[in-house]
Order: sequence, then C-alpha cells, then structure tokens
Amino acid sequence: MRMAILRCVTRVRIHHHTAFAVALACLIVIPHPIFAADRVLSYRQFLDEVAAETDSVYHLTHAVIRYNPDTDRRFSTIDDAVGSTAVDFPLVIDKAIRLAHVRFEGTARLRHIRFLKKLHFETVGGDLWLSFDSCAFLGDVELANVEPWIYIKDSQFHGNISHFNQRDPVKLKIVGCEFLATTQPAAGDSATGPNYRLASAGFNQLGSYFEVWDTVFPWTSDRDQVLLWGDHGVVSILRNTFDIPLILGAKVSSGFDFYDNKINKLVSFEHLLFSPDVAVAPWEQFAGHKLAIGGGPNNSEFYQASSDTELLETTRYTLLKAAYSKLLNIYSSFGDNQSYNGCYVELKNLETRRLRLILESDADFTVLFRYLLNVFLKFFSNYGTSPALALVFSLKVILAFAVVYVFVPNAWPTSSRDRLLSRLRQILMLFRRREGLIASFRSNTSTVDHLQDYQAFLADLNAAPNQIPTMFRAVAPRIYSLALAGERARKWVDGFLNVLQSPWSSMPRSKQAMVSLLTTLYVICYLLWHLLLRILDAFMVSLNAFSTLGFGGIPFQGVARYLVVCEGLVGWLMLTIFSVSLIGQLLR
Repeated sequence: MRMAILRCVTRVRIHHHTAFAVALACLIVIPHPIFAADRVLSYRQFLDEVAAETDSVYHLTHAVIRYNPDTDRRFSTIDDAVGSTAVDFPLVIDKAIRLAHVRFEGTARLRHIRFLKKLHFETVGGDLWLSFDSCAFLGDVELANVEPWIYIKDSQFHGNISHFNQRDPVKLKIVGCEFLATTQPAAGDSATGPNYRLASAGFNQLGSYFEVWDTVFPWTSDRDQVLLWGDHGVVSILRNTFDIPLILGAKVSSGFDFYDNKINKLVSFEHLLFSPDVAVAPWEQFAGHKLAIGGGPNNSEFYQASSDTELLETTRYTLLKAAYSKLLNIYSSFGDNQSYNGCYVELKNLETRRLRLILESDADFTVLFRYLLNVFLKFFSNYGTSPALALVFSLKVILAFAVVYVFVPNAWPTSSRDRLLSRLRQILMLFRRREGLIASFRSNTSTVDHLQDYQAFLADLNAAPNQIPTMFRAVAPRIYSLALAGERARKWVDGFLNVLQSPWSSMPRSKQAMVSLLTTLYVICYLLWHLLLRILDAFMVSLNAFSTLGFGGIPFQGVARYLVVCEGLVGWLMLTIFSVSLIGQLLR
C-alpha cells in the first residue's frame, strides 16, 4: 500500500517538494506493523525454548508470544485454573533472557518462576499487561521501550530493575514486592556510583505511569537508591518501606500520590515538578528532617543541612527550602493544616539553627532580632502554628501573677482583715449571751415572722375571691405552700443548729466539748471561705491586668504597681500572638 502511494505521487506532475511531503504524511498516518513477526509461540513454548537453550543467554527477536488456553493454563489470570501453589518457585530459569521486537498477546501472566540471571526486554509490545506474579529475580531486570503495562506483583528482587522508554509512555506497577540483598554484582556497576535498585524514566511521555505499592526496599549498601526521572503523567507511591534513598526527579502532569510510606532514610524533591492541585503527600512521612536535595544521574551527593557546615551553605540551603516549599504548596492547596504546620515548623527550626550559626560569626543586629523573634515565637506558639500553646502560656502567666497578688493588699477586697476580725469578735460574744446561736447571728436582721405574713396573705386571698383574677387565685396557693415548706425547713435547721442556747460557762462539759468542736469547724470554714475570696480577688486583678481592660486606677501601692504594668505588657504580647496565630490557622 505504501509503495503504491509513493509511485502514484511521483507520477503526478506537481512540485517535487510537495510530492515528498504528501508521501511522508501517508507513511506516518497509515498504520503499519511495528513487529514483523517471523514466529508465533505460546507461553509454554517460549519457556520450553528458554529451558532448552544451551547457551548462557537466550535470544528472541521478531516474534509473538500468544496465550494458548490449551497449553498455557499455568499462566491464566484466573487463580483457580492454576491449582496448588505449595511450591514457591516450581520453574527455575538459569539463563539470561534477551527479547527484542517481541509482542505478548493474550491475557496471561508469568507466575511462580525463579529467574537466576538477567532479563533484558527491548522494544517489546503487547495488548495491555505484561504481568509477573510471585516470581524471583536474582539478576537485573532491564526494560527499554516497552509498550504495555509492566505489572510485577508479590515478587522478590535480588538485583536491580530499570525501565527507560524513549518512545512509548512508561507504565510500571510494582505491588507487594521485596528488594532483597543483591546476590551478585551488576554488570558494569561502579564501586563508587549509585546503585539504582529501582529506576524508571520516561522522556516527553506525559501518559507515563509509575506505581509502587506495598513494597519493601531494605538497605544493602550505601550506594542503593530508588530513582524516578523524566516526564510522567501519574506517579503513585503508596504504603512502601524505604530503607534506602528515594530520588523523585520527574515532571508529573496528572497525579502525584505519595502517602502511608515509611521513609527510614531520605527522599529528594529537588527536581520533582508538579502542580499542587494534583498532589497528595501527607507530612508525617517526611517528618524528622528526611527531605533532601541531590541524588539522581547527575549528582550522587545528598544535602540535608544536617551539619553546621552544610547549614551555612547558602545555595544548597536555598534549594532545600524550595523542596519544603513544594510540600507547603500542596498542603495549602488542599487545606491540610496539620501537614502544613508540621512542615512549616521543621523549616523554621532549620532557619533558627542557621541564624544562630550566623550570629556566632557575625553579630549583626538584624540577624540577632530575627533569631530572637524565632526563639520567642517557637516558645510561645510554635512559630504561630499553635494558638492553644499561646493560650496555655497566657493562663500560666495569669495564675503566676495572681499568686503574687494574694499576698499584696489591694483596693478591691471582697474579704478584708477587718471583716475577719469582726466575725471573730461576734463569735466571742456568743459564748456570753443567752439568746442562742441562731438568734445572735440574726440580731442585726429583720425579725418579722414570715409565717404570720404568709397566713395574712392567705386570709386576704380567701376574703374577697370575686375581686381577684381566677388565674391568680389558682396559682397563689401553690406558691404559698412552697414558701411555707421552705420556711418550716429553715426553722427546723435553725433549731437543729441552735446548740448554744445558754452561756458556754454554764453548760455541762460534754456539751462544752461539742460546742467547742462545732465552733472550731465554723472558724476553719470561715477562714477557708475568706481565703477563697482572697484568691478570687487576686485572680480577677491579674486577669484584668493581663487583658489590659484597664482599672481606672491601679489598685496597688509600691512594687506591685510595676508588676501590674509588666503583666499588662506580657498580656498584650500574648494576646497579639494568640490572635495572629488563630487568624492564620483559620485563613489557611
């Protein structure tokens, strides 16, 4: 077809440049086979050929590996068709495998296979998935320009895996795998350079997918790293454990999901580009100064500002702050205040450490002020992220000043020394009077017989029923009965407490002892009540001074007046910090 089109174009009498353009367009638009297949193999035939290979490397080019339901039930995606899986790896491949221009067709997966040597797939196509399930890879796995999804599940890696595509989007998904100790050195591996246990890169391929879930990356050497590079559409890294550095240097366009991971080493964000609107990466994974810059193909050295020398490096410190800012933008975009606060506090801690180091070499006032301000804000509100911390400290200040004011006379007493002495004199006079305890205490109050008033009220109510509204006549007796019950209860209590019905000197000794005990309890209770009122007075004075509401005049003399002024200044500062912190949290 394409040759016919070319011949037709050359026969037309048009300009030769136009003819070339038309031919080129036809070659691009009209589909043509990518894989010129000379052979068609089933999955079973493919593995039998590998096992029968006498060379140390099995080569296969320009072929199609197609699922055959009659012979490939072992590789079915339906688990029940496999049968017992008591043996972990019943099939062992002891040769390296190199595939080029090979296409996998049909819904199948390579499962329960132990690959002892390297796998190299280059320019490999497929319908949708190229799956590996419950396999072990003792050699490296190299994938280059692989078209279908690479799905590796519940497998073990003793070597490295790399996936680099120049033409087709990278589509790599690893779920529930383990990267164990390398059993043999990788070919051409440098003794000093990075050893990428997992590396994936797509170039100008925005439809690429990189997914790693429920996978463990244990430490085997200081050179081990996990690398993500290039252009990707979606990056999904969930529930993994990283005991080796993770370098994220990709440009992500559609989605960046990074959560529920356990990072025991570090993660580099220096070259990671994404929109905050498509990213989810909670802070608790990175807490503890695990963010870094560096790493990757062009820079194997990491920078975390962990030492004083590193912290004074202006350029790299600025790049590290930019990495923190990327996360802050995510949290601000999604309204994740908890993650934003944690990330911001760690960044400010780095800044405070750096300012202290700069002060040690250059005592500049501006730097000193910034350092003291950071220290002040950290202590009182955790850099403005915790209004509750400022509120708790404010309460402590109020209580501390209130304790001082308890022992300082003021002009706002609800309980004074004169009142206390007056009450003690009254108790002293009780022991010499004959009227009794209750009558003595009520000697300065009205002696109207309330019961007589109530009886008179009831008589008036019944005397002229036609002159009183019906509603009032219905409600009034009930109110009267309640008042009468209350009055009788009061009289009963008075009689019960009226133990001092004669002068104390004329009482028997047993009754004198009882009266002495009751009087002592009364005096103690009264002193405690007096102390409580004194404490409340002091607390109210302290609260008024702290909140700067104003006294009209300071109710103290001497040094206490200056304490009130100092408390007012502290209160103004703390209320300002609390207000700013609270507004900042609400607006965020």
